[in-house]
Amino acid sequence: MFDPEMSVHELSENIEFLKMTGLNQHDARMTKKLRIEAGTPILEEYRNKNMIAGKLDINELIYPYTWKYNDVESIYEVFSEWEKELINEIYKIQAATRGEIADESIRNEWRSDLGKIRSIEIEVLEKLTLSSLQGIDPQSIDLGYLTEKKQNQVQNLLNKIKET
Repeated sequence: MFDPEMSVHELSENIEFLKMTGLNQHDARMTKKLRIEAGTPILEEYRNKNMIAGKLDINELIYPYTWKYNDVESIYEVFSEWEKELINEIYKIQAATRGEIADESIRNEWRSDLGKIRSIEIEVLEKLTLSSLQGIDPQSIDLGYLTEKKQNQVQNLLNKIKET
């Protein structure tokens, strides 16, 4: 979803594409940032553009980079912090949807429910992006309603998984 040279308009186009294709409701996480890894052509490309911001992060095995547009970086940072709140619960859900389940229809139901959670994530990203396009600092956006919406969806799905 995010790369170091994208503009807010391009981010908005990515979000619209996800919504238009229905991928905003896919159970996979569509909101990651580009990972610049050792030995890849993109590492050299960004080195040549002086956008590599440090040494290889040994824990993540990626190179940090600078963003061309501060507004996109700000959106990413706000979104990333928001996303972290329930990350462990989301990992549990992902593991359950990938594990052994006697009834494949249950797996499909859980994946569909996870897709609804992913849709909320895209909704948050869209709200931050639209605000930025209107000149509003993403840091100032109240995400309380969407946070509560996500918390409820996550808890409901975890309860379903626990009952199975």
